[in-house]
Amino acid sequence: MPFETLLNSIDPADRSSFEKTLSQCERSDAVATEFRTALPNERWLRVSARSSRLDGHSADVVIGVLLDVDVMKRAEFDRQRLLRRLGEAEENERRRISRELHDQIGQTVTGLLLGLKKLEQSIEATPFYSSQIDKLHWLQGLASGIGRDIHQIAADLRPTALDDMGLHRAIEAFCAEWTRRFGINTDVQLLGPVDRLPLEIEIALYRAIQEALNNVVKHANARTVSLVFDRRRDELRVIVEDDGTGFDPTKLSRSGLNASRLGLSVMEERLALLGGALTIESEHNVGTTLFMTVPLAGKDAGA
Repeated sequence: MPFETLLNSIDPADRSSFEKTLSQCERSDAVATEFRTALPNERWLRVSARSSRLDGHSADVVIGVLLDVDVMKRAEFDRQRLLRRLGEAEENERRRISRELHDQIGQTVTGLLLGLKKLEQSIEATPFYSSQIDKLHWLQGLASGIGRDIHQIAADLRPTALDDMGLHRAIEAFCAEWTRRFGINTDVQLLGPVDRLPLEIEIALYRAIQEALNNVVKHANARTVSLVFDRRRDELRVIVEDDGTGFDPTKLSRSGLNASRLGLSVMEERLALLGGALTIESEHNVGTTLFMTVPLAGKDAGA
């Protein structure tokens, strides 16, 4: 089949990548790629091909095997759409619960603190003031602690900084609070433009960084964490590195690391839905480094 005839049978959106892949045949033993056929009978196909010199031909020809993967690809697309909808539903529910904690329960606790303060003022003149004041102060401290916990839970569920100021400021605020809570030094470097990204990217990366730092607390026994957020023209890179105990990445499936494996799987899934990837490097008694990448080409900024 002439090459132009083959190209004309491929969806225009996939022709460039198909042609680029087949051009590599001369430099490698075999290549493989997936593409859609042209309308009206669009189907997903996978081709495995290699370059060869056949008898009777004056030039090399490409010999390929086509496999119909349409059912598998469309099932994967359906799965990805479902995961996106589940992710959106999860974030909406997080936002609703966070708002209710802040606006309703938080206000109730504030009212309780005001009531306790008035009670303190009203019993100052009573004969039993000195014996009751310690109990009252204890109740005030308890109510204040409940208020702080509610505020922290609401922020963990859905940080207002992410909605109001964007991913950069939300990361800075989260890392500062994380350092305060757990006493692990955090070095944050934010490189590149600071304008807003699409909301789905901001949420996915924020959750991935959140999960990465939570894993450090649970498993790493680290003293210092370095986070580099590097935004480039067509790609966003995030590097999270700790100086903790480390582990063998090839043994993540073992029962002792199941909890960590689950968290990493969630991170991988979030990034994969954006066309991104997660790479893990770790060594015992040296530490762990996570490399996250998300493509930005063709992404419109905005919330």
